[in-house]
Amino acid sequence: MFDRFHPRYLVPNAVTGASLMIAMIAIIQASRGAHESAAWLIVWCALLDRADGFLARLVNAQSDFGVQFDSLADLLGFCVAPATFVYFLLSDDPRYLPMVKPLPVRAVLLTAVGAYVILGAARLARFNVQTQRIGPEWSRGLPVPIAGGIVATFVLAAWELSLPPWVVVASPVVLLVASVFMVSNLWLPRSLGEGSRSLALQVLGAVAIYGFGATQTFPTLLLAVALAYPTVGFLVGYLHPPPAQTRGV
Repeated sequence: MFDRFHPRYLVPNAVTGASLMIAMIAIIQASRGAHESAAWLIVWCALLDRADGFLARLVNAQSDFGVQFDSLADLLGFCVAPATFVYFLLSDDPRYLPMVKPLPVRAVLLTAVGAYVILGAARLARFNVQTQRIGPEWSRGLPVPIAGGIVATFVLAAWELSLPPWVVVASPVVLLVASVFMVSNLWLPRSLGEGSRSLALQVLGAVAIYGFGATQTFPTLLLAVALAYPTVGFLVGYLHPPPAQTRGV
């Protein structure tokens, strides 16, 4: 980027920088007890994560710097922010604190937070190493933006549906499950369909998802979407894996 700087590179990297700032604010909000705000800020980071890549391709501003910058933003927005959000939520909120005080539950919480951050970072490192050899059509394991979105919308959906407090207290289990899937060897196609009809549905879905995220509405639907893509994608990857030369990576 710096050797051949052009103003167009500012466009996608500015979006990545905005995502980085939003993630930092999410962590601050969580530490101050503004848990709902923190959760929605993580959702916004997930939405911006798709936008910077799209803009980079649109203005022909893809670069190695952008890839690394995006990876660092992902580490903060989808590894550190969701983990600290869950930690502060269960440690501060009087609805959940009595259930988290016992030592075994506290140990599970701390283990889940640490495992999620470390394995999320490992997923990012593996992606950076393997992506050029695997190609643009496949990835392995659960992408960290989806994992972060699942963690945030899981709690938001529990609040929207007025579920019992123990459901939110189970969020460390969500962290642990997401951690396992992030470093799994399951194949995940980047796209689940082709053709004009599929493109139209993707555009319609994207408009709805971005609209719900921007207006902070329908978190249950956002959770369903965040769960549906990897569920269907992993099934497709299992039934129709990529060519043998790709699987050998």
